[in-house]
This record gives sequence, structure tokens and C-alpha cells, in this order.
Amino acid sequence: MDSEIESMCQLMTADRIKRLLNVLQGEQSEIISDEVDEQNQNKEKMASFSEVDEDVHGSGKPPKSLWLTNVEIYNAIGVKVPAERIEGIQRIREMWRLYMDNEEDRLSLLMTGVHLRGRQVPLYSQNPRNPGRLQENTIRIKVKNVPLSANDGQIHKTVTLQGCYIQGLFRKCLRINGKLTACQTGDRVVISKVLDKAVPRNLQIGTYMARIFHTG
Repeated sequence: MDSEIESMCQLMTADRIKRLLNVLQGEQSEIISDEVDEQNQNKEKMASFSEVDEDVHGSGKPPKSLWLTNVEIYNAIGVKVPAERIEGIQRIREMWRLYMDNEEDRLSLLMTGVHLRGRQVPLYSQNPRNPGRLQENTIRIKVKNVPLSANDGQIHKTVTLQGCYIQGLFRKCLRINGKLTACQTGDRVVISKVLDKAVPRNLQIGTYMARIFHTG
């Protein structure tokens, strides 16, 4: 071995040598693992989605002077959790995305929602208009007979206490002629990891007796 290379190896840690060998041999498993971990961390930090404008103004589009602002939403979140933990507030089309720097505050906001202009606004753990496909080892749990006015955070809490590891919760919307409308049916759909035991068919959620349907 060249003396200079030998000297460099002595200065390198075992971990750095291992990374170098992996690169030279074309084995990127460790790097890929790091990227996956980072992606998972970023996913966990996404607080929620919220149809704030619709919840505050209804289905009609308000004049520009009444549009909600990032500052209003920032202040509303700051009442619930320390403001310095808010990483981002972003509006894309009609959906607001709220980002926190930790999972605990994200779950807290999902439970409580936020108060804006005299109204309680629910938050969702994934886009309520685009729930996406089920991931591996997950199931759908349909929650019925809970009014639209009820906070989804109470559903999240109650179902979690039944042993569900929730991946997402969204409100089902009416579909007409194959097209999804913005009209909600009242049903909630919970995306959960496969259950160890079944959730009771009749489940008390707050002051309401909900009906629960799921397979698996």
C-alpha cells in the first residue's frame, strides 16, 4: 500500500472507510437508507392539510379583502403550540399545508384543530380530497353517524385508543357521474396499519354513537 494512502487510512474513522469502500464497489445501500430516513422524517413533520377558506367562508369564494393570510393562520397555530415550532404554512390551490418541526405538535393540532375568525377549523393528516392508494399492510376504517360539525380530532383520538396506528384521516365526498364533488357525505375514512384486534362496530365518539366498518 502507498505510504500516503496508508497514512490517510490511519486518520479515517472505520465508518468513513466503510462508506468509501461502498462507493468504490457501487454499493449505495447505506446512502439510500439515509435518504429514506430523511424522507420519513420529512413526512412525519407534515402537520396536516386544511380547507381553511371553505371552513371559514363556506363554498362561496370571498372577495380578496377577506382572504385568509399566512399571518392569521400562524397566529392561530401559535395559540395551540409554541410558534417557534412552526416550520411552514403553505397554500396550494384551495388547500393549506401546515408543517411542524415535531410529531407531538402535529398530532396535537390534528386533535384540536385551530380557531379562525370565530370558527373551529378541523385539520387532516392527509389531503381530504386526495386520500391516495392504500400502502402495504394498511386498511380503511369507515366511521359513520358522526355529524360533519364534529371535530375530526375526537375521532382520531378515540380510534387511536382502540389500537389503531393511524396513517391518515379524511372526509368522504360525494361522487356524481364518476366525478368527485366538494360535497361531504359525513363519513370519515381512517387509514390505519393492520389491526391486532377488531374495532367495535358501535363506538362512542364524544357524544355520538358511531358505526365502524372495516375488514382485516
